[in-house]
Amino acid sequence: MRRTFSSSSSSSSSSSSSPSLNPAATALAVATTAAAAALYFYHQHHHSPKHRQACAKDRAYLDALHHIALSAGAARLGAPISPQQIDDDETRYARRHAFFTHFFTDILGGDQKHYKFVHVTGTKGKGTVCELVRCGLIAHGKRVGTFTSPHLHTVRERIRVNDILISKADFVRLWAKVQTALTASSSTDGGAWANFFDKVLGVALAWFVEQRVEYIILEVGIGGRYDPTNFIARPAVCVVTSVSKDHTELLGESLAAIAWQKAGILKGGGHTICLTPAAPAQDPA
Repeated sequence: MRRTFSSSSSSSSSSSSSPSLNPAATALAVATTAAAAALYFYHQHHHSPKHRQACAKDRAYLDALHHIALSAGAARLGAPISPQQIDDDETRYARRHAFFTHFFTDILGGDQKHYKFVHVTGTKGKGTVCELVRCGLIAHGKRVGTFTSPHLHTVRERIRVNDILISKADFVRLWAKVQTALTASSSTDGGAWANFFDKVLGVALAWFVEQRVEYIILEVGIGGRYDPTNFIARPAVCVVTSVSKDHTELLGESLAAIAWQKAGILKGGGHTICLTPAAPAQDPA
C-alpha cells in the first residue's frame, strides 16, 4: 500500500522527536568537560616522576639561596671612616684575600696565570662597561665568564658564561663546595664572616673554572681596595669608570677618599683604563 506524507507533518514529527538545546545547559556541559580535562592533566603532570624531580631541584635551589642569605650585612653604617675602621677594613680584606686566593688556586685548581681578568670599578657605569667588554670578547670568539651585580630577577643573572646563566643545579652543587671551603677556612667562626656577595662570588669562580673560560670579568661590589673581587694578583685590564660621591658611609666623604678606594684595584703588569676626569682639588659646592 502506498503511503504519502505531507511536508507539514514531517517537519512537526522531526521537531517533536528531537529535544530542544538549552544554551545554559550546553555551556555547563562544556565547562564541566574542560574542568575534568584540566584536572586529569594536572594529576598526570604533578604526580609524574619528572615533575617530582623538578620540584626537588627547585627546593634545593631555594634552600641554597636561604643559606646564602643568612649572612652578616655587607654594609657598615655609621660615621665617616676613622683610622681604626681602616685597620678593621685591612683585617677584613686580608681574610677575604687569603680565602679567595686559596679557594681559587688550591680548591678549584685554578691558576691565575691561565686566565685574563678584567676588573671593573667606578661609581657609575660598571655594569655597562662589563657588558660591552663581554659582548666584544664573545664577538671575537672568546669564552668569557662574567660576574656582575646586582640582579633584576634571579641571582643567577650575576653569573654567566658567554650568554648562558648558571643553572639552578650547578648553583646548588657549587654552593656546597663554597660552603665546605668556608667552614674549613676558620676553626673559630666557620666562615661566618662571609656575606651574600662573598658567597655568590665563590659560586661564580667555581663555575668559571669548571667551564674553562679564557676571560673572567669581575665587577667590583663597593669601592675596590677592600672588595672581595680584589684577590687578583695580575689583572689583564683594570677599569675605573667614574668617581663621584656614593656609599660615603663606607668609602669616605671626599672624592679623594673615594678615588683612593677605587684605585686599590690597580696593579702592575696589566693595562689600566680610567674613564673619569681628574678629581678636583676640592669637592664642588
